[in-house]
Amino acid sequence: MNLAFYTGAAGLGAFQESINLVGNNLSNANTNGYKPVQADFENLLYTRMYVNSDQRPMEGTGVRVRGANQIMEQGTLRNTERQLDFAIVGEEIGFFGIERDGVVSYTRDGAFTMANVDDEYYLATVDGAFVLDPEGEHIPIEVDEETERPVVDDSIREQIGVFYFNNPEALQPISSNRYVPTDRSGEPQTIEDQEVIPIRQRMLELSKTSVADEMVSMIVAQRGFQFSARVVQVGDEVEDIISNLRK
Repeated sequence: MNLAFYTGAAGLGAFQESINLVGNNLSNANTNGYKPVQADFENLLYTRMYVNSDQRPMEGTGVRVRGANQIMEQGTLRNTERQLDFAIVGEEIGFFGIERDGVVSYTRDGAFTMANVDDEYYLATVDGAFVLDPEGEHIPIEVDEETERPVVDDSIREQIGVFYFNNPEALQPISSNRYVPTDRSGEPQTIEDQEVIPIRQRMLELSKTSVADEMVSMIVAQRGFQFSARVVQVGDEVEDIISNLRK
């Protein structure tokens, strides 16, 4: 049996997945706090070609994407002058905690707004998820008694919780640029010294995606895809030649 088909097909699948990851990174080049993902390739298990041979030579059967590595590094900060924009800074990667419909997730996107629930205001994301304090509670926003309008000042920064993980690269990404913990990431931990708050107000963290690097990765993945397709084509031609020789 011609292993060229299996090797080429495995390469097609692996490089297609790599292209999908690169495309997703490029599409999120302007997403606040986005962390790019890179494909991690590995050689597939080897198979014995000649089981009756004393030397028992081995042959490879292609490649696959073993997993996706998340680049959890600090992105560039942009000054927005908007009072409800926040960015987490520091060498250790921290996250904002948010809750929606009882599900808690974590994000680096600090573009917040206010949510009105039963005439009470809370700090929330633009899609209505509540921002959490260090205790995991919603953050209320005071209302001026005379104007009956919410009052937003710099003190709200001190109420926002920052959560850390022992292995943030192992967080599971979900929709809306958010993550949930896994067994490998560990449970969230809050900062011990609340007087040192690693949050900057009126700033946002930009996407960590490098368009130049992603374009290079796209070219490499496309070439790999083309070569894998060529392997399948050559394998088909060889099988056709063998079939004609038997006639």
